[in-house]
Amino acid sequence: MTGTKSLERRRLPVEQGKDLHFQDQPSVAKEANLAQFQAGFLTFLKCRGEEMVDNGHLVLILNGREDKDFASTDGYFFWEKLGEAIADLVSEGFVEEDKLDTLNVPYYTASSEEVRGIVDEEGSFEIEYLEIMGTDRTSPDEDRHGGGRKMAKHARSFTSSIISHHLGEGIMDELYGKKLPIIIGDDLAMERRKGISLVPVLKMHVL
Repeated sequence: MTGTKSLERRRLPVEQGKDLHFQDQPSVAKEANLAQFQAGFLTFLKCRGEEMVDNGHLVLILNGREDKDFASTDGYFFWEKLGEAIADLVSEGFVEEDKLDTLNVPYYTASSEEVRGIVDEEGSFEIEYLEIMGTDRTSPDEDRHGGGRKMAKHARSFTSSIISHHLGEGIMDELYGKKLPIIIGDDLAMERRKGISLVPVLKMHVL
């Protein structure tokens, strides 16, 4: 059962209101999205384990988070700003409000402890090393407008397939080319943002 389907059966929307409120999600949302991430990661490790030779190594780069709070701001920065941009399009009549209210985003950033737990549970690999890397989302000498445009293009590369499927292809340029760069740029003017990557080095167990 996916996280989204689990929430639908319990009649709890993944997002409530006009924004994508990751920080305000109830604990059941966290449990459902974590379960979906666990299922997918377990399957991935099992398949890779069947392909690897003894003592083979696998290096992964995963979007993650530093703290135990699954809704930490940095982990869901792009989705939060995307929600604000879509809400603007709703208020301007470009998007129907019920389409935003029913937009499901099964996205989860794992902690290092959760990654370790899933690797141990699956059993094909052991973690030799795991590094938590923090990177600035913009360069220090970049102006906020340039940073906003660059980050909006990045966001489009991994979010547009979900958004266009639900809201339609016709709003994509308005959303990613106009609204989102301004919202992200305004946010960058107030505080710096960083991305968190988990980089585990896995070694295949020798049977």
